[in-house]
Amino acid sequence: MRDRLRRLHDITSEMLGIMDLDRLYAQVTAAARSLDSADAASLMIVEPEEKALLIRGYSGLSASYAAAQRIPLERALRHYRSAGSVVVRDLRTAPLGNPTLIREEGLAKVLALSLASEGELIGALHIYTRDPSRDFDELDRDLAHILAAQVAVAIANARLVTRLHEIDAEREQF
Repeated sequence: MRDRLRRLHDITSEMLGIMDLDRLYAQVTAAARSLDSADAASLMIVEPEEKALLIRGYSGLSASYAAAQRIPLERALRHYRSAGSVVVRDLRTAPLGNPTLIREEGLAKVLALSLASEGELIGALHIYTRDPSRDFDELDRDLAHILAAQVAVAIANARLVTRLHEIDAEREQF
């Protein structure tokens, strides 16, 4: 356990310094996958224009799955009722996204965590197993919960820095 806590500390320290969103998304999913010894992980972000959560970062999943999978925002808001929600779902009986894609990817269970900023859902961190007999234990859930909270902060920070760069660029045009 101590080793996993140390890894979580190192991961979050590094992650909080990344201001490029695409790089951050990739780092988050690699970290989530390694922290829980999972088969795969995805970071889904709310895309208001699409009215859905779309995968923006992934590890251990096919590119075709990542490009096609989506969760309608209305469904996501029902599933992630509160900031910091942590749910383990059997994807074979209660899929969050497209069940055909999930089946083709061979995913069995997901540890699904909401990401919120200022009380608003901004995304979800999903940690997957392909082994239907695997359970995410209390330590898995707790570590992932801490990671998800730090991910939300890192995304908010990176978005602010991105916006500041945009404002600076606009100001230079005058």
